[in-house]
Amino acid sequence: MIRINSDFEGGAIEVVEASNASNIKLNIAKDNQSCTRQWFYFSVESPLGETHNIQILNANKVTFSSAWEGYQVFASQDNDNWSRVDTSFDGNSLSFNNQPGSDITYYAYFVPYTLTRQQSFIEVMSKHSFADVETLTKTPLGNSVELLTLGNYDVTKKNVWVIARQHPGETMAQWIAQGLISVLCEYYKLSGSENSFNVFVVFNMNPDGSMIGNHRTNALGQNLNRCWASPSIEQCPEVYYVQRAMNDYGVDFFIDIHGDEEIPFNFIMGKSDDDSASKFKSLLAKSEPRFQLEYDYDSYKSAEQTSCCSSGCGNGQTATNYVATAFGATSLLLEASFKALQNRPESETWDHLGCAEFGKSIAHTLVAFMDKNA
Repeated sequence: MIRINSDFEGGAIEVVEASNASNIKLNIAKDNQSCTRQWFYFSVESPLGETHNIQILNANKVTFSSAWEGYQVFASQDNDNWSRVDTSFDGNSLSFNNQPGSDITYYAYFVPYTLTRQQSFIEVMSKHSFADVETLTKTPLGNSVELLTLGNYDVTKKNVWVIARQHPGETMAQWIAQGLISVLCEYYKLSGSENSFNVFVVFNMNPDGSMIGNHRTNALGQNLNRCWASPSIEQCPEVYYVQRAMNDYGVDFFIDIHGDEEIPFNFIMGKSDDDSASKFKSLLAKSEPRFQLEYDYDSYKSAEQTSCCSSGCGNGQTATNYVATAFGATSLLLEASFKALQNRPESETWDHLGCAEFGKSIAHTLVAFMDKNA
């Protein structure tokens, strides 16, 4: 007897057949109010010692159809320690086998970052004297969109903004943000009032989508990163209230952290009226081997989308475009890979721990850049 479960925070899967562990057939579910289909996160409960043979039957019908080339699923026995398992894609189904060491095993597209973990982290950060947490709004499902301010805000200093996880399935964005925040906290702890910039972080732009297991949209089916031209207070309050806070405080430097399903590299697309974006990217590349300058959306092969609707992807204004235009600020789109990084050795796993370390490197680069350019 086996049991497939996704009835937990961030869980998402459809069961086709699960009569025994050696023949588990599943489908990836759509976002609740959108045709986007990509994220999965579920558990398998089975007798210890039984090998899980799992097929995701509709892998060829997801939104980003090239996502499975070179991809490996994540598995965990305890929902805390995660590792990749060998995965194959035959053009139709995604298949993987795993012999777990416990009677419950979790599988996910990328390592989840739950609202429970988020709240615990924010509570720790808020205890610092130089940190403040403000609830910008409550979402339609009653979750909080929180703004973490670091550095004892000074109106005379430049303002750095970092937002993460506009697309809830891009969980690596929050792991990266966690690493970034931890280093910035150390910076403000050591520098006291002798620092050159304020920092504003929205640690999770899309808590509703994160909670219900969406990949790209909020609970109302809106792709937040296409709502920035004229955000609706009813349909995308997450963007509306973050944008209002930006207008109140100002923005001089902006990083929007995302995950890319298809490109096996970490990269940045930059927008600014000067060469500051290029300078930041070059500085990061010199110190961080998980980042590179050769491949991005302009230089890598065109992405293929099997089924992408207006709410799931859309053509509206993005956050980086809005910030660059509205504030004349350096505006960076950071894309981190779902896949193992092709510019790193095969023995080096790209996972949530690597993401956190990557975030720390970004923070060190940010401090050096802002101290020089403030």
